[in-house]
Amino acid sequence: MESSSMNAQSARPKSNVALLQDLSTAVNGQAAAATFACGGSVPIVDPASTTDDTTSSPVRTCAPITLRWDADAAGEQSKISFPLPAEEGVSRSMLSALVNACQPATFGFGGKDVLDESYRKATKLDASAFSTNFHPHDCGILGSVQQILLPSMVAGGQKNGVGPQGARAELYNLNIYAGPSGKFHAHVDTPRGAMQFGVIRPAKADTKTEMLIAILDRGSLRVKHRGKVVEFTWAETDLNSIHWAAFYGDCEHEVLEVTSGHRITLTYNLYYSSIGPLAQPIADPRHLPLYCIIADTLRNASFMPKGGILGFFCHHQYAHAQGDNRKPIPGAFKGVDLAVYSVFDTFGLKLGIHPIVSNEMRVEDDEGWQKRMGGISRDELESMKANLPDNSKDPVEVFLDDMKQTADMRKNALEEDYDDRWEIYENYPDHTTIVGKRLHGLVLDGGHDEDTAKPISDQWKHEKLHGILWMNEPVHSEYACVSLIYGNQGSLTYQLSYAAILVVVPPVAARAHMFANLDVSSKGRGDAA
Repeated sequence: MESSSMNAQSARPKSNVALLQDLSTAVNGQAAAATFACGGSVPIVDPASTTDDTTSSPVRTCAPITLRWDADAAGEQSKISFPLPAEEGVSRSMLSALVNACQPATFGFGGKDVLDESYRKATKLDASAFSTNFHPHDCGILGSVQQILLPSMVAGGQKNGVGPQGARAELYNLNIYAGPSGKFHAHVDTPRGAMQFGVIRPAKADTKTEMLIAILDRGSLRVKHRGKVVEFTWAETDLNSIHWAAFYGDCEHEVLEVTSGHRITLTYNLYYSSIGPLAQPIADPRHLPLYCIIADTLRNASFMPKGGILGFFCHHQYAHAQGDNRKPIPGAFKGVDLAVYSVFDTFGLKLGIHPIVSNEMRVEDDEGWQKRMGGISRDELESMKANLPDNSKDPVEVFLDDMKQTADMRKNALEEDYDDRWEIYENYPDHTTIVGKRLHGLVLDGGHDEDTAKPISDQWKHEKLHGILWMNEPVHSEYACVSLIYGNQGSLTYQLSYAAILVVVPPVAARAHMFANLDVSSKGRGDAA
């Protein structure tokens, strides 16, 4: 009897809320496991000192690296090559000349350049002040970064795809971290251009991904993203090699303290060569782990039987509210964002990239304010799964019906007097989601009376949607709207927007057509496995 009961439970189909929770877990797990940094070493080999044919060797090498910089009035040494000469006196003299030519390195804080050696102790040369014969493309580094960090996806199984194609590297600067206390504490830079993909160097040209080329190195570089840590430690490695690391710009990164010697790095900003439709996409989304999970979920008759909207807040940061930079999205997607968009696009579902704002007005210095994005949050799905009712009613559908009734009640409350209206507003919170009709730039509003103020200005074109099922929580934001509220005391209000992928899921009866070609491709993958 006990065995039969267990078999019956295992054979029982999953509920809608369980399937939604599984999908959420899969997407967030994919984001946590996604590669966000890579690095390696390349031996320095002088072609003049070897008779080997290095062009046909599978091991990538680079020629000795030469730096030249502007000489000062005293005619100081303006050239240095790595590896340094074996004679200690000569190498020390050349290194001293380079160090003396550098300026103290600042960092950006509050829109200003700040010099604080307790936070960052380093010196620098801007790219305009020096030149080098080295480029990361020449020794295969740029190709490795493109392969690991910039996978593009075929859209809908067709020849054209979605995502970035290739990367180009532009020299940004040279930094020297000298022992015993050279360092740069943990920090995260903000992206400002959609054609770049990574960190930004403060107060300089817009950049988004950084590549560090360590040509004389001591110490470590630590990169963090979504609780994961990658540490590049090269202190004990061969000094006749260059060591490199590349990472997304929304990662926290830290140059750990150099206790002795010098760390000399070249920083390259990495840009997309092109984004959007691709002539030669690199990867097919049907080969991604998420593809099978999403396919099985959409196929399941218990999943969103009446259809609806799935919402995925972007896991990476994009310049979605900054002028022309918002135009290439979703072509600039990377990591799990690119995977989610590409997989759902493969099934021919209607997709949209929209800015989302909280449905609760935010007042300056309001410490009690919380993000309320409407719909059903991931936490609410977890609570539903843990407390499934014994009856046959789908708790998700029950919750959505209650949301609709609440929305109607709040709408009708506009006809009530002031006190009754606010009592209804307080007891029945708004579960609608404010969705921008397109990706907006910043809106500056003239202001409103406090009795008529809304969560977002009408100038920020939007609509309110019911029942979005959110698979994750919002993370990266940009300013959406700033306005004044008039009353006994004027106050400044602002709203932040969060870029999100919205997927329209048809009712189960309308989803059958999506699997005609899917069945063939699934069998092909199974045979190959």
